[in-house]
Amino acid sequence: MVISERKYPMIRQILLLVFIAKFSVGFAQIGYLPFGEQAYALFERQVILSGDSSATHLGVYPIRRKYINEFAQREIIEGDNDQLSYLAIENDLLDVSDELTKRPKPFLKYFWKNHGQFIGVRKPKFGLVLNPILYLKYSNKQASSDPVFQNTRGLTIHGHIDRKVYFESTLLENQSSFPDYAERRMDRDTFVQGNGFHKNYSSDVFNIQRGYDYLNSSGRVGVQVTPSIDVSYGYDRNFLGSGIRSLFLSDFSNNYSNFRIKTKVWKITYQNIFAEFFNNGSFANPLKTKERKYFSGHYLKFNFTPNIHIGFFEGVVYSGELGIQPALFNPIIFYRSIEGFANQDGNAMLGTDFRINAFKRFSFYGQLILDEFKFNEVFGDPPGWWANKFGIQLGAKYFNVLGLDNLDGVLEFNTVRPYTYAHSTKLTSYTNFNQPLAHPLGANFKEVIAKVNYRIGKRWNLELNLNRMSYGDDLDSTHWGSNILLPNKDFEQEYYNIISQGIDTDVWLVNVNLSYLFGHDMFFDLEYNLRSQKSQLAARNYDEGYIGFAVRMNVGRLKHQY
Repeated sequence: MVISERKYPMIRQILLLVFIAKFSVGFAQIGYLPFGEQAYALFERQVILSGDSSATHLGVYPIRRKYINEFAQREIIEGDNDQLSYLAIENDLLDVSDELTKRPKPFLKYFWKNHGQFIGVRKPKFGLVLNPILYLKYSNKQASSDPVFQNTRGLTIHGHIDRKVYFESTLLENQSSFPDYAERRMDRDTFVQGNGFHKNYSSDVFNIQRGYDYLNSSGRVGVQVTPSIDVSYGYDRNFLGSGIRSLFLSDFSNNYSNFRIKTKVWKITYQNIFAEFFNNGSFANPLKTKERKYFSGHYLKFNFTPNIHIGFFEGVVYSGELGIQPALFNPIIFYRSIEGFANQDGNAMLGTDFRINAFKRFSFYGQLILDEFKFNEVFGDPPGWWANKFGIQLGAKYFNVLGLDNLDGVLEFNTVRPYTYAHSTKLTSYTNFNQPLAHPLGANFKEVIAKVNYRIGKRWNLELNLNRMSYGDDLDSTHWGSNILLPNKDFEQEYYNIISQGIDTDVWLVNVNLSYLFGHDMFFDLEYNLRSQKSQLAARNYDEGYIGFAVRMNVGRLKHQY
């Protein structure tokens, strides 16, 4: 049986959610913290340093504000600090009592009555927070006339109804101009980073000849069905993993419609994600996007202790030409075993990961993703079979390095073999709006990331990112395995495939950012970015950089780390 409602393929999920909400029991309701918030980094470091049981929430993002608030309130009792206070305020549960967040003097009587809340409503059966969003960025490029430019304005709201239903929504209007290396990648794959439909934008005032104008929205409504089960429907993203990158599912691509079930019982966290993705058209006609595809995935995390976990991931992307396949909506089945019965040749992924937090100072983590794999071909002769497709991540985080408060470091290694995430057609590639669902580089690469973050007092933050990337590039007529939009049946050779094959390309990327906090979630940034690319083809050698400033309110930094 195939569901035929192709125009609104996920409407039944919304109706199901409404039905569940009607019969749900009342629990403390508040939604999820959006991606890009500095609160995630602060929550992680405070959890690791405390050794608290809240570490069980790490690795499955986004995280409910409720869990972050409960942790912060619990730790504040032990000993207050500005980071814990920030976490509690940022993830306010909107109780009728507002002693923690209340400001001594509102702005114009009605605004910012509470810290971090431009407009706040607190009633026994209704809570609402509305905040403006602003992101103004201007940076001069070293070797280009167009600047790196960002002009974002918007609104974000979140709240609860009857302590049963939570909701959140964000709407952003954007005009952007990107670094040259990001432009080249977007030209190749016809996308705007992290977004979908767009139109061209130019400005004589800011000397922008080639920019982009686009809307970006997200939203979610959900119900805590029982103390252990959360069900929600939204248009946003997900992130699975403990690292800077994820080889399972990351927040790099555009938002997408998804139905999510999150279950937390005993030592187990289990999350189901059922989503709708799209292939993109072209820059000449970006609205020509009619190719739907669907995703069914689940991730199970078992916590041996609050600080040691192992996880298992499975996901499959399948063509939308035949509509949604109900068999692939089973939340507790091995998808690969039923693809044939569902009349689908989907792009299936299997993975496992781990995280070990040690000595209230260190966190070690890793991921293994398997696409296609034959054990007898791993050590076979000849070596390097094209369809042995997998990726590996290993990383370590060190908090309060050498005993220096608020100095944190991350060292991470990622590598993915050629043709991983690609499939027989573009329609079943592991992408959304032509953007990778996992690592931004796609496949056929090795990468080392070093990150240092130093919080200086209560207001200053210095962040240094160093990326070393090596990947194999293509000519227009070749496919060595890095571009996951290309059909993998067009591989160059059956054997002797190695990582970074093709046109050997090495990249160094350095990013330095100094932020000053001048109000709750209000920042002034100074940023320097340098990228050096060396290729076997002299025409693809680039040295480019920019330096500039930004002002942000209630939004995270936009990064171009690829």
